[in-house]
Amino acid sequence: MFLHPSFLLFLFSLMVSIVMIFSANSWFMAWLCLELNLLMFIPMIFSSTSKYSVEASLKYFLIQMVASIMILASASIMILGASKMISFFMFAALMLKMGAAPCHQWLPSMVDGLSWPLVFILLTLQKAGPLSLAPSLNNWFETDMAILIFIISSALIGAWGGLIQSSLRKILAFSSIAHLSWILTAMLMMGSMWLTYFCLYSLLLMSVVAPLMSFQLTKLSQLLAKSSFDPKKLIVFLTLLSLGGLPPFTGFIPKLLILQILMNKSFFFLFSVLLTSAFFTLFFYLRVVVSSMFSASSSSGPLIWDSPPKPLLLVISVISLIAPTMGFMVWA
Repeated sequence: MFLHPSFLLFLFSLMVSIVMIFSANSWFMAWLCLELNLLMFIPMIFSSTSKYSVEASLKYFLIQMVASIMILASASIMILGASKMISFFMFAALMLKMGAAPCHQWLPSMVDGLSWPLVFILLTLQKAGPLSLAPSLNNWFETDMAILIFIISSALIGAWGGLIQSSLRKILAFSSIAHLSWILTAMLMMGSMWLTYFCLYSLLLMSVVAPLMSFQLTKLSQLLAKSSFDPKKLIVFLTLLSLGGLPPFTGFIPKLLILQILMNKSFFFLFSVLLTSAFFTLFFYLRVVVSSMFSASSSSGPLIWDSPPKPLLLVISVISLIAPTMGFMVWA
């Protein structure tokens, strides 16, 4: 299905719309490109074989419609004279489009109705457009308390929400919310570094989703069903720990740099919140690994693991181990 010409056409059009959002020179053009992006993603959801695809597409359409109305209304008012309050509503609309806390409720419930490739697109490509528009709201940098609401909420809710989930898709959704707090912090403190963090996060998420899709895993119970010495299971574990930010894996590097800058600028409260979030996020990934290592090798539903890991999956997973060195070279 994902190599079907119609799906590839929609995917190409979606990526073109994201490029257009990055290059938009007015809020009206940005809004138009966001709507084009929405129109390209909805048919991709419908093409999914999941029985919840219709519900997921309707939920996504309604949320994006509300956010688009907020953006269009705010942009119209800004023409008459921008204010901090209007800029905040515009920023809140962008956060709603991405599923940042406290506007996050729709995201975890929606991902269960999507296939793994669509989960990856939703948690990465669909966030790129709104994130690229956020820095253009110059006034929102003057309302630090308002921005901190989204950063702190996303950090704590994203970390706490993943602890009580058994669905791997929902765990990755809450992890995405937690990572969004780090991206917003990088945007606030270091300008364009958010794009580097976002690209690295997308790479890590791809290294997680690829083996999960290949092995057809959706629940924690399926991970617990296999022997702890299964090499395919090891691939999933390494990529999850890297996404969680365990040193010395890839995901640890950008978080360390952001924490160092927060300390240098004396943002001790935000430092404490993000550090707590990082520990909780890493904990629910470690919970998966440790529980699986000590679980029995049998389960209620047998899994078929009848082929060795594909070379492409091994290459993607190895990136989680060698990229820290590359990261130090880039940021040094």
